[in-house]
Amino acid sequence: MSTDRNIGSGNPSAERSDDEKILLVQELTEALTAVGNYLAAANRMIGGESPPAQHSLAEALEKSVGQCERAGSAVRRLRLLLLGESRTDDGG
Repeated sequence: MSTDRNIGSGNPSAERSDDEKILLVQELTEALTAVGNYLAAANRMIGGESPPAQHSLAEALEKSVGQCERAGSAVRRLRLLLLGESRTDDGG
């Protein structure tokens, strides 16, 4: 979604950078939400009346780890994007 502040800014690089930041924040949010969901499911399995199937519990935990890695990757890319802008702003 474009906003009026981007219209006519004359700086396509800044607009692309803003779009990248938004996408990375969305990816980070999705990954962390998925981690929470998988861990909540694992917690319900452990707290149930019957012992959880080891396979199901392992799958939920494995998916949580994968989503943590996804979130970490998004944070690293966002950091590079922000540091690159900071260096550009400082260096002129």
